[in-house]
Amino acid sequence: MDGKWQSEIPLLLQNKEIPEQNKEAVIAERKVASIVAKSENGKQKGLGTGQLHKKNDQLMVHSRLVDAAGGEILNREFETTQQIFQSLFENNIDVVFSWDRKGRFLRANKTFLDSFGFSPEELTGKDALEIITPEEITRALLNFLRALKGEMREYMLSVRDKRGKVESFQVRNIPIHIDGEITGLFAIGRNISEQNKMEKQLAQLAHFDPQTGLPNRAKFTDLLIEQMAQARKRHRELAVVFIDIDRFKNINDS
Repeated sequence: MDGKWQSEIPLLLQNKEIPEQNKEAVIAERKVASIVAKSENGKQKGLGTGQLHKKNDQLMVHSRLVDAAGGEILNREFETTQQIFQSLFENNIDVVFSWDRKGRFLRANKTFLDSFGFSPEELTGKDALEIITPEEITRALLNFLRALKGEMREYMLSVRDKRGKVESFQVRNIPIHIDGEITGLFAIGRNISEQNKMEKQLAQLAHFDPQTGLPNRAKFTDLLIEQMAQARKRHRELAVVFIDIDRFKNINDS
């Protein structure tokens, strides 16, 4: 495989993962260590070389995995999975981003950056509440907190881009699980602004006259049913006035 791959792998040198007679180590902070083991056929195989340091009372080695012949021992399946994830993340037509547990942006894909006008440097560490419209903050916080408890949440949210333009998104929050703990959230958002606009236009056409903007017969019927229900609930009387204007049709059709 081209290039060099760096990884921090835990090696507790005192345990029995590698038999004592088959390993050699220089155990000292900030010193180079080489862990060597013999395979079943007796061939020597290097498991790791690198800098030792302490973490949570365990000795860790930051290393590049190599074999005795100098070739890199890498898990190709892991690298393939990483590349697939990166492709899905960066090339997604929806906005994809991640937050830490405090609601700060960690990273975002190209669709997000292009849609909102931020650079990666401007966005990283930014509080998500800064781009959410004030009337949506409570809903956003409730869904964020429930997602941190392990729930996958889906809801609509109005947010502002860098220029202040408000857009509507259908957002799904997905908990990020690492070593059994939720360390933050992934979020996938689809811009539904145009969809909402079309739905409002269709509702307007269905209930209002396109020329005068006045409620049509369907809207009048809906309002009448609603008012009759309110009058019945409050034990009040309701009057409906019908006005007939002569030759109004001629005016309406002109």
